[in-house]
Amino acid sequence: MAEIPELKGKPVGIVLANDPSEQVGMLILENVTFVTQGGRDFITGIISGVQSELWVAGLTAAVAWDSVGYYVVFSSHDEYKARIIASKRPWWRRFFVR
Repeated sequence: MAEIPELKGKPVGIVLANDPSEQVGMLILENVTFVTQGGRDFITGIISGVQSELWVAGLTAAVAWDSVGYYVVFSSHDEYKARIIASKRPWWRRFFVR
């Protein structure tokens, strides 16, 4: 496995390489670790409570590392939440209001 940045305590957003058409956005995992199961590397963690699909929040999830298209490391939950709020503002407010 290639060099991975420090992920301890940071929310990590994952988008699949061959994302299914029904995948919207990214899966946000907390308490991320890497494990090997059946000879494959997986990124595992707890599905964030900040997810829009609350019925899966708090569950353990594992994604095969070779299925990850890209990932985003947020410095904290506060940064993630701030970015979500900013993305939901009307387009014109992003330019004219700080």
